[in-house]
Amino acid sequence: MDVIGVGDADVDIYLDVDHLPGRDEKVLADGVNFHPGGMVANFLVALSQLGTPCGFHGTVGDDEFGRMVLTNMAANGVATDGAVVKPGGRTYFCVVMLDDTKEKALVVAPTDCIFPEPDDVSAQWIKQAKHLHTTAANVSTALKSSQIAKQFGLTVSIDIEPDASRQNANFQLLLSQVDIAFVNQRAVETLGKTDSLEAAARNVLDAGPKLVCVTMGGQGSLVISAAESHYVDAFPVEVVDSTGAGDYFAAGFVHAFLQGWSLQHTATLASALGALGVTQRGGQSDPPTMSEAVAFLADRGIAII
Repeated sequence: MDVIGVGDADVDIYLDVDHLPGRDEKVLADGVNFHPGGMVANFLVALSQLGTPCGFHGTVGDDEFGRMVLTNMAANGVATDGAVVKPGGRTYFCVVMLDDTKEKALVVAPTDCIFPEPDDVSAQWIKQAKHLHTTAANVSTALKSSQIAKQFGLTVSIDIEPDASRQNANFQLLLSQVDIAFVNQRAVETLGKTDSLEAAARNVLDAGPKLVCVTMGGQGSLVISAAESHYVDAFPVEVVDSTGAGDYFAAGFVHAFLQGWSLQHTATLASALGALGVTQRGGQSDPPTMSEAVAFLADRGIAII
């Protein structure tokens, strides 16, 4: 196992609507579909399909949704031995409404199995890997996981939401444990305390990460280290569903990072994975293999290996 993912797994309930409802408005859905999801679970499924052995260390309930997400991860080659199955627990879910423009509105239904608590984290599972990936959804859990990872010589990546710094006084300490920070544009402007994208990214970099990756959707991404920075354009594709695009980006980046690729080639593969991730519905539906990602880039005149 090269990578251990500490974090969430859920079921995304998709509702097709002709428009997103406004305040006090009732709309009739044209269809409903259930897809396994979760930021860390999406990341691991995409990473496994690229050829990096990985495992899940997070919480689910002993319910139908929990069985669904674990079965799907295992079917995609993700080791699930480290999953913490809570007796009587309820696996969390999200309701995703998609309109004809593919614009979405998402509501998270929190349960007692939305993210592992610090006591759920075990060094037994983390120390088996070379790299830890997590999110800042629970800063205390992410910090404990990262500290264990550093104790055993792992590199660490983390996906950071805009409000992460406000939920725990240990957030700055968490940043100091991180090798790769994945942030979207709103998050980096919040954390970096400026609306200048590169200046904000450098401010986050100064807090401890070795690399900061800023995802900007259709506007591409910015990847920055102390020595270099690269803007990478987004690849134009037909968008079916943007859910999980950032998780696919992170999977592509970590896969190449562990292979020792140049920063520019690493960011290019990540961008390709992010583009491929929006061409299908659901965060784990038919993730691309490495050969498919390479072919996608070759079709656009780009050779990375």
